Amino acid sequence: MTTDRPSPVGRSTTSFSTSGCSPIVVGSSNSGKHTVPTLQSPIAAGDYSHLGFGTAFTFSVGDTWWVQPNFPGWMVLSGLDSGGPGDRGVVFRSGVNGLMPMLRSGPAGDVISFDLEAISASPPESLTVIDSGAVEVGGATGARMRFMFDATADCAAGAVCEYWLMTRFPYPPASMRTGYEYELLHLDDGLAEPLTTLIETYDDRWFDRAQELLDTIEFEAAG
Repeated sequence: MTTDRPSPVGRSTTSFSTSGCSPIVVGSSNSGKHTVPTLQSPIAAGDYSHLGFGTAFTFSVGDTWWVQPNFPGWMVLSGLDSGGPGDRGVVFRSGVNGLMPMLRSGPAGDVISFDLEAISASPPESLTVIDSGAVEVGGATGARMRFMFDATADCAAGAVCEYWLMTRFPYPPASMRTGYEYELLHLDDGLAEPLTTLIETYDDRWFDRAQELLDTIEFEAAG
């Protein structure tokens, strides 16, 4: 694990809002067992369901996790040991349609079409693919890509040092930044609407814990 965390990248002036969007209740499969908050609150060990995506799904956690944003098409679960945005989180997004390369001054060019197989074969600037291939989660299938964002990318020198995961929803995009390691999973077979999951961390030991969470997911009517 690297000890020196890179400084956050400067953001563009583009504004996003969740006004008019109601949080989704992350319901327990046994409502008498847990009182579950909707967002920005911890959830205890147990079994849960989520109804805010095209296909409802259940998942389980063995200890306390933190529910971050939680809106239709957008949920983030993080470990209590997360060091902040981008670290030890599992991001769920619907409607993903591209990667936006970012400079400190704003967008670096056109949105890159969201095709994990093509991106894996020809990674964009500052990304190094570790491995990629087919994936199955809870009865749904798709593609996955694990990659590292070059920690030496120099924002001040005009290098791309952040990518935004763009979606059709008016929410802040998930951000991938220099020095962090990621895994993207895009499930598009067996679901009413494709679902993209981003595992993000500054400590690669987190991937095992995130995988334990993914292994508990079961989609309704997947197949």
